[in-house]
Amino acid sequence: MSFVKNIVLQKVVLYLFLITVITGKIYSQTEEVEDPEILFEQATDTYEQKKYAESIPIFTGYIEKVPENPKGYLGRANANYNLNNFDEAIKDYDKAEMTGYSGKELYFKRAKSFIKNKNYNDALRDMQKAAELDNEFTEAYIEAGNIYYFLGDDKNAIEYLKIAAELDQKNAPLFEKLAKAYMRTKSYKDAVNNFSKAVDIDSTNASYYNGLGLAYYYSQDTINSLASFNKSLIIDSNYPYAMYNLAKYYSDINDNELVVNYMSKVIEIDPPDLNDVDMLKQRGIAYEKIKNYNMALKDFELALKLNDEDAELYLNRGSVYMDMGNDTLARPDFDKTLAIDSSNARGLMFVGSYAYKDGKYEQAEYLLRKSLQLNKKDTLTLYYLGNLFFDMQKYNDAINYLSKALEANPNFKQVLVKRGSSYYNLGFYRQAAADWENAIKHDPSLMGEIKPLLNDAQSKAGSKF
Repeated sequence: MSFVKNIVLQKVVLYLFLITVITGKIYSQTEEVEDPEILFEQATDTYEQKKYAESIPIFTGYIEKVPENPKGYLGRANANYNLNNFDEAIKDYDKAEMTGYSGKELYFKRAKSFIKNKNYNDALRDMQKAAELDNEFTEAYIEAGNIYYFLGDDKNAIEYLKIAAELDQKNAPLFEKLAKAYMRTKSYKDAVNNFSKAVDIDSTNASYYNGLGLAYYYSQDTINSLASFNKSLIIDSNYPYAMYNLAKYYSDINDNELVVNYMSKVIEIDPPDLNDVDMLKQRGIAYEKIKNYNMALKDFELALKLNDEDAELYLNRGSVYMDMGNDTLARPDFDKTLAIDSSNARGLMFVGSYAYKDGKYEQAEYLLRKSLQLNKKDTLTLYYLGNLFFDMQKYNDAINYLSKALEANPNFKQVLVKRGSSYYNLGFYRQAAADWENAIKHDPSLMGEIKPLLNDAQSKAGSKF
């Protein structure tokens, strides 16, 4: 054995010897004390000095002398609780209860021990008992509310957290948790009220303003939503959740430059609880809308490296390829979308549109109708169906679908042109002329293409309709 190993072994042996001596000394002291109450006082004094491990054998000595008195079990339970020995604490709380103790402290701390052991049903039972014994026991109501919130029982979470909030009007985190429970039940006005109370108590917390912004957002109060998100960033200029929500806000109003700006900052910070794939997807969509196709492709490809089974990512990348006029790369992505998710409405629409372009009308009609069942007001699907029936010379069907497309998007000039042609082929010249006039109003560059047709329809309108 080496010299160093020998020294280490000697130190270990000495340490074990000292522990044995100290423990033996504690036990010998407990055996020497005749009066159990003096022993209990020693245990309590040691406990109050936060010498929890040392107090345990003294409480044990008391229990051995007076096993029918619950206070020994309670004291040892509390010592184990403070040492995070939750299994041992629960056993002693049980014994304290069995020997006659039923105070709120027992139920509260045993409940907290159950929580640590992920035994939430027993934890709820004890928290409720603690609250029954003291209807002003704020912490018991908060903990019960937190358990219900964690378990997804928002109705009961709200019930307990509301009582706690009535008892403690200055607890900002409590109002925040109550607001979040209201958010999950889509009670957005109640969420606004409770986030507002949290803000009133602590106006320096970026999280509270961010939550308030979300509550306003879902209440469709865009002005206060935007103001709250910005206030969150005034407090903390690098607060990623406010940036993330601002990106969503600007996405709704199609300010895609700002979507890219805010989402890029969030991606740079990379909060661990925000989904990287989702962030890249949202930024990629924004890049596509501002026609920065190379950056859009880069985001979608990075996202696909993280999750190559996300149907929407293939759909998004295929859409970019299609915008770039590269059908060769677009088609496999749309096919992959449907391979992963056969009920993806946009995937069905794009694959159907390619079947239409290939002259496979029966397949195109099946796919486009299936897409429309899933998304009844999708303008492009309605437009492709209108074109399909036009080419099949089913002009009434074409007019039906093109009219629905115009209801969804009155400014869709291509729909006006195609519907005008459908009316013309049925001999409804006045309606054809009206559609072509509207198309030119929306896009004067169509004048050269449509003007001869318009003149013809106008000349025939007087004699035909």
